[in-house]
Amino acid sequence: MKANNLTVIQGNKEEVTERVCTKCNTVKSLNEFHRKIGGKHNRNSRCKECINNYDRAYNKSRRTSSVNSLTPKINNSKIYDPFAINNVLNVHEDSKLKDMFLTILKSSLASSTGYNIKEEYVANVLDLNHCTDVNGPDAYDNNNSPWEIKTNFVSANSSNKVTFGGTFNDITEHKLQDVLKYKMAVGVFIDHYLFAIATFPASWPPFYNRLKEEFERGKRNGGRICSGFHYNDWKDCPDLEWAVIPDVNTLYKYQNKLTKSMFDDLTNACSNAMEDPNARLTSRSECANIKF
Repeated sequence: MKANNLTVIQGNKEEVTERVCTKCNTVKSLNEFHRKIGGKHNRNSRCKECINNYDRAYNKSRRTSSVNSLTPKINNSKIYDPFAINNVLNVHEDSKLKDMFLTILKSSLASSTGYNIKEEYVANVLDLNHCTDVNGPDAYDNNNSPWEIKTNFVSANSSNKVTFGGTFNDITEHKLQDVLKYKMAVGVFIDHYLFAIATFPASWPPFYNRLKEEFERGKRNGGRICSGFHYNDWKDCPDLEWAVIPDVNTLYKYQNKLTKSMFDDLTNACSNAMEDPNARLTSRSECANIKF
C-alpha cells in the first residue's frame, strides 16, 4: 500500500480503498464516507462520524440558542405570517376548528396580488418584504432588489412529480423587460411541508429565452398570454443557490416525486451543505419544518 495516495496496487490497475478525513485527519475506508458526486473518489471530504458529530452539536446549539439566525424577520407589511398562525393553531391540535381553518387557508387565503400562502411562506424564509403593487414583483429584499416567487405543490400519494417550474400569467412586453431585473425563488412543497427553495437570477439566458419564446407564441395565438418555465431552464445557472434543501432521509423518501436530474442535483447539494453551517437543511431549520 502507498502511504502517500492510499491506493492498493492490483497488477497495472490502482483501486482506491481509503482516504483521509479532512476533519479528524484519520485514514479511513471509503465506506466511512458519504458518496458525493464530483468529490474526490466520489466521496465527501469528511467522514460519516465527523458529519454526525457536527450535526449533533449543531442541533444542540440550535435548541439552546436564544437567537435563531434562520428565523425569518417578521415585517409589518406581511399580510399574514404562517409561522405565527401555526403556533396559535397548535394550541388546538385536535380541534375541528384547526382543521377547518387550515382548509380555508390553503384554498382561499390570498392577497390582492394573488400572493398565496405558500409564496408568503417562501418570502418569510428568505426574509423578503411583501410588495403591494399589483403590477410589480412579488417581493423585495433588504437591498430593494425585486423578487418573483413561484411555488409547486404535490401530494405524496399522487402520481404527480415535482416540476420546479412556474408560470407568468398575463405577461406583457413591459413585464417581460422588468423580469430581467428580478431574482427568482422557486419553492416546492410536498404534503404541505416545505421541501426545497432554489434561487437564481431571471436574466439567466436559457431561462429568460424560454419566457420570451412562450410570450411570442402566445402573441401569435392570441388571447391570454402566459409564459412558463421548467427545471431544465434554470438548473445549470452558475448563480443558482439552494436556500433550502431536504435532508438526506427526506430526499430519499420523496425520490419518486423527482426526476433523475433533480435527485442527482439535490443529492450533490446535500453533500455540499453538510460542510456548510449556514445551510438551511430542512432537518436543521425550524422555519422549514412547519406544516400548515
